[in-house]
Amino acid sequence: MVQDTTRFTEAENDPSISKEAAKPLIAELRSALLKAQYARLEKPRRSLLIVVAGIDGAGKGATINLINEWMDPRHIRTLAFNPPTPEEQEYPLLWRYWRELPPKGRTGIVFGSWYAPLFNLLMSKNPKRADIERLTSSIKDFEALLARDGVQVLE
Repeated sequence: MVQDTTRFTEAENDPSISKEAAKPLIAELRSALLKAQYARLEKPRRSLLIVVAGIDGAGKGATINLINEWMDPRHIRTLAFNPPTPEEQEYPLLWRYWRELPPKGRTGIVFGSWYAPLFNLLMSKNPKRADIERLTSSIKDFEALLARDGVQVLE
């Protein structure tokens, strides 16, 4: 059985902080983030996939821009997916994400999530149980593949 390493353990402290309290920490945090990125590049054992999803107006674009500003963007690939192309429709739903995974040591940012089709299905009128189970199973299999292949996922 593959150990699920795709989830982070919750922090033991309250992660909220005021903007005023955060300002003096930004330079230190940015430096630590860059050091972590370069350490990952020097010893490329795993890749990092940052998934940024949320409702419209939640700040997804600003978050991705900030990550690219704080880290070395030469070693980051940011992806945003449009509706599937005819070619993509010939493959399993999550193939488009799989083929764009960052190589070991590198970072990928995905604008949107592979959960979106499942959420859309659940919000539709009278979703079929078989479709829900199929999508859920596909997502679980995909995330197990990511863990097995050494992809760390930050959602």
